[in-house]
Amino acid sequence: MYLYFPGDCNSSPFSIKNPVRESTGLPPAKAHDPQYLENAVEAYQWLRTSGMTNDKGLYVDGFHVRGWRGGKNGSTGTGQCDLRDNKVYTYNQGVILSGLRGLWEATGSKQYLEDAHQLVRNVIAASGWDTRGTRWQWRWSGLGRNGVMEEACDSTGTCSQNGHTFKGIFFHHLALLCSDLPKAIRSEDGFQLFSADDALFAWHRAHCNDYGPWLKHNAQAASATRDEEGRFGTWWGIPGGHGAGNHEDMTQREGFDLPPDEGTDYRNEGVPVDMTWRLPDDQVWRFPNEKNDDQDDSKHASKKQNIDESPSTERLWDPNDRGRGRTVETQSGGLAVLRALWKIVEMAR
Repeated sequence: MYLYFPGDCNSSPFSIKNPVRESTGLPPAKAHDPQYLENAVEAYQWLRTSGMTNDKGLYVDGFHVRGWRGGKNGSTGTGQCDLRDNKVYTYNQGVILSGLRGLWEATGSKQYLEDAHQLVRNVIAASGWDTRGTRWQWRWSGLGRNGVMEEACDSTGTCSQNGHTFKGIFFHHLALLCSDLPKAIRSEDGFQLFSADDALFAWHRAHCNDYGPWLKHNAQAASATRDEEGRFGTWWGIPGGHGAGNHEDMTQREGFDLPPDEGTDYRNEGVPVDMTWRLPDDQVWRFPNEKNDDQDDSKHASKKQNIDESPSTERLWDPNDRGRGRTVETQSGGLAVLRALWKIVEMAR
């Protein structure tokens, strides 16, 4: 907001009744207000120390307030963000990257760039990059397998179209982070953005170039999922590749396992009906034969079954035809990784 918000003198709908004047709005919101930068710096400092990263250095989805039941009409619980949801999504990592790039531009502190590149390295490690080509290449590594980025819902065919966008979001923000640092100071009406000297420019570019082999690996994996009409699928890291033939090609690979069933995948499976996610008077609509969450004690087993059931036809079975299949959103993911490869690697040559 500090970098890009152009200012706004229209306070609607946040008008304030005033006894002297009939109505007055909030003060005009200024462009490049230092308060925005102060808030951004403070917010990131909180994020770093909040405990929102797991043992792989990846950001989990967030926190709940333990015992909160509605505030005014119910218990406020502990009043603290103390109940962590351990679900990890690819986009959680991506949106941090461009934010850290912006904080560097606004403050000139190299620490923000160092944090961003460390997060990228954590993501690459969690994709199984170091185990590719080994007997453990198909083992779940935290955010993928065999060096290919993967959502936890990809292998089970249970992603929503919302979830189909997530890898594309990551690669979009990685491309923003890895744009060359500006070497000229930019200023406007007293507003100044920082620039990089030759050493910092080269340091940043070298780090981004290091991601090239991983980007190429993921771009090739995404491209391999295209069907006869050229449409990308969502599960890029299918063991055995596109059109694997049958489930044995996947689940029987040595070391293949499903992602652990931890955290709450509300992005793909909906908001649970329980004391953590719902208030007592929430009205929940279900299909007539739909079970309550507490009636279904075999959710993880059913996901495994979803992989194992392949059509008994002669044509090759394509795991990317399961669930919602190929969508507009899966195309955006494929294009995003190709664009990131082009911007970060090809343009740097």
